[in-house]
Amino acid sequence: SYGGAITAFDNKGIIRKVVPIPLRASGEKTEIEDVFNILNNAMNMELEGKKLLILRDGRAPKEEVDKVQHIAESMNFDFSLINVIKRHNTRFEEGKYNFFIKPRDNIAYFVAHGSNAAKPVKLEKVMDSNRSSNISYDEIYTTYALTRLDMARLFSEGKNLRLPAPIYYADKLVKLLNKGIQFNEDPLKEGFLFFI
Repeated sequence: SYGGAITAFDNKGIIRKVVPIPLRASGEKTEIEDVFNILNNAMNMELEGKKLLILRDGRAPKEEVDKVQHIAESMNFDFSLINVIKRHNTRFEEGKYNFFIKPRDNIAYFVAHGSNAAKPVKLEKVMDSNRSSNISYDEIYTTYALTRLDMARLFSEGKNLRLPAPIYYADKLVKLLNKGIQFNEDPLKEGFLFFI
């Protein structure tokens, strides 16, 4: 069984690699150490001196935040850890989309596509390398821009995903794998997601 997937994009928005993360035992959650081991080993990514935007599907527990901070210090990279929360009670006016608001220092909401009584995505910055939880406009915009990476509608104007692409595609991939659907995983090594 799988608990998640890492989707790595380059600075031009091209998916470079997708790696599913197997669970150590059934019923457990993905361990953050496994994520960084995969980044380092299976994905051959050099993290030293880099800045990572870590988008966490749901809320990161405190112990996970502490582990990310420790791993970042030991591997010498900067990070921003942002919870991407899908389920909450906030709604926006019908027909309003392609915008965001920032009601508090560490919270932002955005709506990437139109729907009735639009349900925004909530971004909650947990911490960065400087121990700051103030979400920057650059982090909000970057996360929002990731909703435009819909492989099925690359050139369709205004047809964004509801969620940032790394979370959207990781979620779809894990659902397929956990249903027992078998496929050739070789295309994942090059970032091809045609089967999703």
